[in-house]
Amino acid sequence: MKILVTGANGFIGSNLCEKLIEKGHNVRALILPGSPEWYLDGIDVEKVYGDVCKPETLDKAVKGIEVIFHLAGIARDWGRWQDFMRVNAQGTENIARAGVDAGVRRVLFTSSVAVHHYRNITKGDENLPRDCGKFAYGISKILAEDKLKKVALETGLEYVITRPAVFPFGPRDTTSFYRMAQEIERGRFGFVGGGKSRITVSYVENLCEGMILAGLSPEAKNQVFIIADEVISWRELVEKFAKALDAPFPKLNV
Repeated sequence: MKILVTGANGFIGSNLCEKLIEKGHNVRALILPGSPEWYLDGIDVEKVYGDVCKPETLDKAVKGIEVIFHLAGIARDWGRWQDFMRVNAQGTENIARAGVDAGVRRVLFTSSVAVHHYRNITKGDENLPRDCGKFAYGISKILAEDKLKKVALETGLEYVITRPAVFPFGPRDTTSFYRMAQEIERGRFGFVGGGKSRITVSYVENLCEGMILAGLSPEAKNQVFIIADEVISWRELVEKFAKALDAPFPKLNV
């Protein structure tokens, strides 16, 4: 199958490209001009360059594509409101409409569990309210989901929405886990409240397997999926990391 991955040169995107190729798919990678490409070293993708915020740059990327895995976006806690809305929300509508014009059958959008609030949820599922408060990143993902659904309703495009866990980690993660590992090894990592707070985690290779199942299975049409491995406390998670790194267990706490 001919598949387009947006944000392909990122942490999750590059792992997804690798998994798709292993399964025999022909993968085209949409790359933002000027962004680092080393994540894709050694991965046999067709590279095209474009910007989801500039619809005129997307024609080449979507031509001949059957399914789009849309991962491109701003993924951080803080930033300018207008940037989140322009890239995450409007960018999703732009790639969806470009796909429709090119005859794409389905778009899988990588949203986030950030669309839900983070406190006092136990055994939550996809039916939880999308009530993230004034959190700009979460709001931009809510709007992106809604824009994709609107395009699908208007055109007959199939959609799938996946919401990865709070803490995805694994090969090529140079942001959250890499920095965390550095501080654990240096003895400078610490806990808040003893590390008792619990989070959902997702190992990136498992996450990508789930995304591929959701993106390509006929039964997943127009569905929403939270993809996570387990719920674990920060203390338990860091204990596993420290053991794997052969580093002392952190003692700092506030």
